Amino acid sequence: MMEQTELIARQALRIDALEKELAKYKESAARIRLHLVCVGGPLNDNKLRFSSAQRALLWKILQEVEL
Repeated sequence: MMEQTELIARQALRIDALEKELAKYKESAARIRLHLVCVGGPLNDNKLRFSSAQRALLWKILQEVEL
C-alpha cells in the first residue's frame, strides 16, 4: 500500500502540473480574444469582411474562451 507521504507528493506534483496547464489555457484564451476583438478583428471593425454568420460563430467561440 502506498505510504501517505508518497501519496501527498504525487498529489502535489499533479496539482502543480494542472496549475501549469491551466495557465497555458488562460494564455491561449487571452490570445484568442485579442485575435477576435483587435483592431481589424472580425468582432471589432471586421477588416477581413467576415459574413454575419461567420461573426456569429466567432462570437460564440469568444464566449466559450472567456474565463
